[in-house]
Amino acid sequence: MKKNHKEIPTNLEILCKSKERPRTGDVFVVKPRGDDCYFGLVVNSDIKLVNVFGEPSNPNNWDVVLGYIYNQQSANKQEIPKLDLTKLLLPPLLLDVWCWKLGYVERVGNITLTPDHVLPRHCFLQVSLLPEQGESYRDEHGRPLARQTEPCSTYGLTPFRGLDDMVSRALGIPEVKE
Repeated sequence: MKKNHKEIPTNLEILCKSKERPRTGDVFVVKPRGDDCYFGLVVNSDIKLVNVFGEPSNPNNWDVVLGYIYNQQSANKQEIPKLDLTKLLLPPLLLDVWCWKLGYVERVGNITLTPDHVLPRHCFLQVSLLPEQGESYRDEHGRPLARQTEPCSTYGLTPFRGLDDMVSRALGIPEVKE
């Protein structure tokens, strides 16, 4: 029998489900069970994933946003700190908008982005299943990069379970096993 998302255990609490699509500049929170809220920021809400050939990877253009999650937390999600790029909990992520729809990520505000909010370059490792393609580094739009820059993440969709595992690992919380 197939489980639905309500039956899948996670370390992240379900906060507030949203039908509204995340927008660039949205400040959001994730909340591990028994812990404070950790803040995040939508840096670009118009991302289209591409395959190793630079073609759209899904004809339906998955809803993906470029987001940061900071190692900045508060018990009160309305007490938004000054978001600091030197305090990233994780490298930049290509987050599935279902993280918001299912309530694992909750929007708590919106800010006007300035250069102080955005890394000068985003780097993602793309690994091909085709041996002749190998590994390459790309920006958030799938454009090739000459070399790796830090922080670097993996190029691909991060669904709510992937987000749950990444936040858990970063905070030293044992990952939930199905």
